[in-house]
Amino acid sequence: TLDIGRWSAMLAPSKRGYSINAIQGGIANTKISGKINWLESAKNITTELNLQASGGDFGAVMKQLGFDRVLENKTGNLQTQLSWPGYPWDIAQRSLSGTMSFQLKQGRIIEAGTSANFLRIFGILNLNTVIKRLKLDFSDLLESGVAFDTVTANYKLQNGLASSIEPLKLQGSSASVEMSGSINFTDQTLQQKMLVAIPLTSNAPIAALLLATPQVAGIAFIIDKLLGKKLAKLTALRYQVSGSWLDPNISPINGAKK
Repeated sequence: TLDIGRWSAMLAPSKRGYSINAIQGGIANTKISGKINWLESAKNITTELNLQASGGDFGAVMKQLGFDRVLENKTGNLQTQLSWPGYPWDIAQRSLSGTMSFQLKQGRIIEAGTSANFLRIFGILNLNTVIKRLKLDFSDLLESGVAFDTVTANYKLQNGLASSIEPLKLQGSSASVEMSGSINFTDQTLQQKMLVAIPLTSNAPIAALLLATPQVAGIAFIIDKLLGKKLAKLTALRYQVSGSWLDPNISPINGAKK
């Protein structure tokens, strides 16, 4: 059995349908509040959801609800205003519209198993996939998952297409990664640009920031030996990320150097 925590709410009819107001709940040290309206007309039914979550480890919440624990964080908050055609139980990623924003602090992205693919809606697992594909060689970033100081994002959704209002940004002690663009939940694809930035004082090898092919790695090694500390001037690289969110195509963008 699942432990879904303790909940309270008030159900009442409205002029056009029903409302569930003053929703209050708690799961794994995370407080959740919000309201749901579903509106009926002669031709259609629409559900509107406003939801806020704040508190502790969101990964613990997912585990308690029966999903794989794909992340952990010390604190975080989430705000959503979503709508979809049909009743509340007809919710589907491909039909969502509205806005969604979140902030996570002090944690790591684990991505164990496959039962949490719904998190692609937040872009978090897409970020995890791309970082691993690029083989970023920051020990504090990749040890036991993708570690972060903060992860933030703000999206607008329209019929299952999420577009960045503010980039999905992962900030770590040795690097920061930003992704902006769109996530399509209907065909499960990405169309995004990514910026990888490192501090001027970083000793990370340039090869770790490039697509990890033997040719590129070899060229980067030679350049590093020839130019040495001059490589510290390279503070950011840009990439195009497109295709399936499970196996995206990643290519450097010309003029990535800053």
